[in-house]
Amino acid sequence: MRFCRTIMRWSLPPARQDSVAMPSIDSTAASRHEIQHQARHSQRLSRRTPNPLAYGRGHLDYIDELNRVGRDANPFFKLMGIELGEFGDGCASLTMEVRPDMLNGAGWLQGGVYVALADEAIALALYTLLSKDEKIATIDEHTSFIKGVNTGTIAATGRVIRKGRRVAFADGEVRNAADDTLLTRTSTSFAVIKN
Repeated sequence: MRFCRTIMRWSLPPARQDSVAMPSIDSTAASRHEIQHQARHSQRLSRRTPNPLAYGRGHLDYIDELNRVGRDANPFFKLMGIELGEFGDGCASLTMEVRPDMLNGAGWLQGGVYVALADEAIALALYTLLSKDEKIATIDEHTSFIKGVNTGTIAATGRVIRKGRRVAFADGEVRNAADDTLLTRTSTSFAVIKN
């Protein structure tokens, strides 16, 4: 919710920022003054309250949950129908069935789905190398799109190239699971954050 408020505040012209009601404001407020007060108070609270998920979960929490409950440990896996493959020692693999609701207007798998699947595989590969007091945040990600699909199963692999004290580099690929055709190639860099 805080992210949405921030985007809304930044996307409005400066002269109109105070006149817009934020989503969390009680619409039964009696006056414009009360609405503005609630908006400012809500923004101040959201700035002071740290988001526990801001930099992701710690290494052990996430890996333990994946081992314990499988894909249910990651809400995005459940949403997209991503299945866990093998993971460990700086490598990870994931698979996903292509669904009709994932296709773009031209009838091909939307490009962001390839990127998201590769990103998840890469992050999981990196999580296998983190110490218990480290977390990660993406610095940069570049994907080259090679070929498209509109049916079947796709498979992503992530591999850590180098993990330093503050920065890690990793690559990922998404392939057609049926014939191993390369679909996309992704390279990333992550900030390694100490708790």
